Amino acid sequence: MEILRKNGKTAIKVMTPSGVVAIIAADTSAELLEAMRRKLERKLRRSGHLLPRSGAEAGLSTGSE
Repeated sequence: MEILRKNGKTAIKVMTPSGVVAIIAADTSAELLEAMRRKLERKLRRSGHLLPRSGAEAGLSTGSE
């Protein structure tokens, strides 16, 4: 594992046993992560890979997701 820093940003670089390299942002805001989660869920629903939310679920959020 290697810690990378540039322009005030921090990331972690890891390599899997098979040689795949991943660079993971270490200082991403909670707001950005929530927006990315909603966007991914929307895309997965449109493509049929995630079931549509029911009316009851659509209005509920625990804030811990």
